[in-house]
Amino acid sequence: SSLANDNSDGMGQVNLYNSSNMGIYNDLILNYDHKLSKDVDFSGLLGFNYTYNGGQSTFSRGRNLQIPGIYQLTNTNDLYASSLESYDRGQGVFGQMTLGYRNMLFLTATGRNDWTSSYGRNGQSFFYPNADLSWIFSDALPKNSVLNYGKLRLAYADAGTGPVGYLNHITFTQPFITDGFTNGIGFPYLGNQGFGPSNVMVDEHIKPQHVQGKELGLELRMFQNRLTFEATGYYQQTLDNIISLPVAPSTGFSYYYTNGGVSENKGLELALSVDVVKTHDLRWNLFGNFTLDRSKVLSINPQVSNVSVGSGFSDIGSYSIVGEPVGVFYGTYWERDSATGKLLVDANGKVIKSEVAKAIGNPNPDWTMGLGSNLTYKGLSFSFLWDIRHGGDIWNGTWARLNRLGVGGESVNREQSYLIDGIYEPGTPNAGKQNTTQVNGTYYYQTFQGDANAAAEAAIQDGSWVRLRSVNLSYRFNLNKGKKHNFVDYFEVGFTGKNLLLFTKYKGVDPETSLTGATSSLRGYDYFNNPGVKSYLLNLKLGL
Repeated sequence: SSLANDNSDGMGQVNLYNSSNMGIYNDLILNYDHKLSKDVDFSGLLGFNYTYNGGQSTFSRGRNLQIPGIYQLTNTNDLYASSLESYDRGQGVFGQMTLGYRNMLFLTATGRNDWTSSYGRNGQSFFYPNADLSWIFSDALPKNSVLNYGKLRLAYADAGTGPVGYLNHITFTQPFITDGFTNGIGFPYLGNQGFGPSNVMVDEHIKPQHVQGKELGLELRMFQNRLTFEATGYYQQTLDNIISLPVAPSTGFSYYYTNGGVSENKGLELALSVDVVKTHDLRWNLFGNFTLDRSKVLSINPQVSNVSVGSGFSDIGSYSIVGEPVGVFYGTYWERDSATGKLLVDANGKVIKSEVAKAIGNPNPDWTMGLGSNLTYKGLSFSFLWDIRHGGDIWNGTWARLNRLGVGGESVNREQSYLIDGIYEPGTPNAGKQNTTQVNGTYYYQTFQGDANAAAEAAIQDGSWVRLRSVNLSYRFNLNKGKKHNFVDYFEVGFTGKNLLLFTKYKGVDPETSLTGATSSLRGYDYFNNPGVKSYLLNLKLGL
């Protein structure tokens, strides 16, 4: 840019960023199969796994262009450079053994032991086993036209996870101080370099985090395989969670990276598929699935009852709180009457913001469901999928800020007065009575419906939805019609539409949004996020 730079002095700036990454994944597997007897089969494997990930990046910046329009670092007189490198390596040995009896009863046991560089030079290894028992009980029943296939499955699984890289000891970093509005101050500063210990103290005896789960499953195929039903119930516990425990800043640190606590997940998954029509030319299939999951933090650490999962805001964050689901919203709220649950207002009819924080919302849905259909007639295919989510709160910071600025659709009537539904707080002349004192539109939208000295609870909204996730329509022209004479076997043209319809009471653009990205542990934050998009695709396929 020739007109602007980080200093906003119009002298121009050049940024150059280079990044390179390399990943290696190796598996060496030895398989063995043997029939122990007429009825018993044995199969097994031994394996070795090696992974490596490395990355380097450099950033160079030059400010104050000497000749406008020439974007080269040598054309600047204020230079800065930084670099970053990170590497991790892991290796593991694993084995699996399967015993089968008459092809209807199977027992599978596996075990794996991993070593990871994130523990440091003297790091420990961790072992985790799995076991699976399945019984195809339909083979023990007389042949019939109702049940074609039936299987019961019981499984136990243990998955281990090591710590994050470079947190096996205290590291030194370049201090950087910013207020969020300026570029901040960091090293090098005035030609001097400086380093200081990070604000994270580490546990030298940290253990791997383990997820241990039990699962019971049922699979049925009925009526000449035209109806398929699957059900799975599970219970999981996460042990020795790796957490950043807050500590007193007087220690010289802000967090303690250690193990702490136990959390649980339990749920149910159902799937159903039905071939309503199944002929040589016409097939119509209906399918659906249902998922219910409940999580709870059972314990954290004897020293604390909650731990921050992360947040970028002062009044609200995602926390692990004992007795609550994982990742609940933790923030300020409006005071309420303990008996009726109604909002408390002061003598001027204004709501009262709490001085402390508590759990104010759960971003995890109550349940999710998918409903769809596949229809094929000769070369014509048509399918669709409805996606349903019930429950799951969203913090709509976008809505609150737009109301505060007076540019939201709801605040168009801000010139009138409003009456907040609540009762007067104790100590007021009308304590305990219904509120009759109106407030002006400025307060109503900036505070009660906005984010000007407001409680974070004001922006918590229901994120339920019903959406048409996808529609597909295609036609295949079979050119050979069973004869392999032409070079081209078939030609197919199709249309796909995604995210076409959305039905929701959410006041934002789309409740399927994430401020921090899909890979983040934070869920349910909407603060000027990019809106969801509809997609229209034309597909052309050629079969040779």
